[in-house]
Amino acid sequence: MSLSSTAVLQSAGNLLQAPARLAGIARYWLLLAAVGLGWRIDGPVYLRPRWGESGPRLYHFVLSRSPYSPTPLLAVPEGPEVERYLSAAALELSVS
Repeated sequence: MSLSSTAVLQSAGNLLQAPARLAGIARYWLLLAAVGLGWRIDGPVYLRPRWGESGPRLYHFVLSRSPYSPTPLLAVPEGPEVERYLSAAALELSVS
């Protein structure tokens, strides 16, 4: 692995550990970038309400890269892009 790809992985890892700084579609782009950099989505993906029982919901993706790396949870607001990705990737979904 080159120095530049190592730096990209480290910066992606830092973002994954602090996703609260990102909002909306940026979280979906971060998910795609993480998968492109070698992170795996450990199923199922959880769909949960953001606040209380009504209102917007979030998809919660559990990501992993190696047995020795931290396992971040990335919350992505529901939307048509995310739903298409879930369908295309055939990911298991847990709804509550």
